[in-house]
Amino acid sequence: MTGIETKDLIWVGVVALGHSLQLEFAIPFQVVLWTAGVFANQVPAAILGTIYLYARRNYIKGYIEAADKRIKPFWQSIRALQGLVIVGVAGIVNTGLREYAGIDLVARLRQMAS
Repeated sequence: MTGIETKDLIWVGVVALGHSLQLEFAIPFQVVLWTAGVFANQVPAAILGTIYLYARRNYIKGYIEAADKRIKPFWQSIRALQGLVIVGVAGIVNTGLREYAGIDLVARLRQMAS
C-alpha cells in the first residue's frame, strides 16, 4: 500500500471539483467587472466584485462542508454578477448616447437632483 486512504482520495476529488467550478465563472466575472468599472463607475463595480468574491469563497467552503451550505452563496454570487452586468450595460448605454447622440444621462440626473 502507498499509505493513501480512500477518504483522502475523496477529499482530493471534492477540492478539485470545487476548483473547476470556481474557474468556470472566472472569465465572465472579469469581463463584467472590467466593463462595469470602465464604462460606469469603479465604486459600484468594486463593491459588487467584492461581494462576488466573498460569495464564491463561501460557496467553495460550503461545497467542501455540506451540499446545503453552498446554495445561498451560489445565488449571492449570481446576483452580484447580475448587478455587475446591469452597471456595465448602463455605462455602455450612457457612453453611447453621450458620444453619438449628445445626450448625457448622468448629467441630466444630476441636474434633476439639484
